[in-house]
Amino acid sequence: MQSHSPQFEFLRQVLLLSNRIQAYGDSFYSEFSAKQWHLLLYVQGFRNSPPTLNELAAQMGTSHQNTRQMVSRLEKKGFLSLSPDPDDRRKTRIELTERCAPLWEKYQQLQEQSIQALFRDIPLPQQEQALAVLQRLNKYFEKT
Repeated sequence: MQSHSPQFEFLRQVLLLSNRIQAYGDSFYSEFSAKQWHLLLYVQGFRNSPPTLNELAAQMGTSHQNTRQMVSRLEKKGFLSLSPDPDDRRKTRIELTERCAPLWEKYQQLQEQSIQALFRDIPLPQQEQALAVLQRLNKYFEKT
């Protein structure tokens, strides 16, 4: 097998881990995919006002089209509602519905237990260092 640089191997491992996390999440949540859960968490994170599709896509680092498809699926399932922006009718605001409330309770403890198990054997300083590296890599893409 061809030898690659540590940087190449690092990115390969990030992609592999991303796929494994997504597959695990898809089996973990019964109501939606891991990416859809991720989207719901982002919508919940907008505290001042419900996000627009563009704001949500930018925050998640995904395309407008991909975000629109996920929002549409979650709206059909009753987890999101869409409404026109009162100040600019061209914009659509995205809000969580009441159907999401029991899900936070259902998954919060299970999710926390899974995260703790995942990081159990990794010392906190290594976790913090890995986080710092990932944040720096993300900044590269924020500039481009």
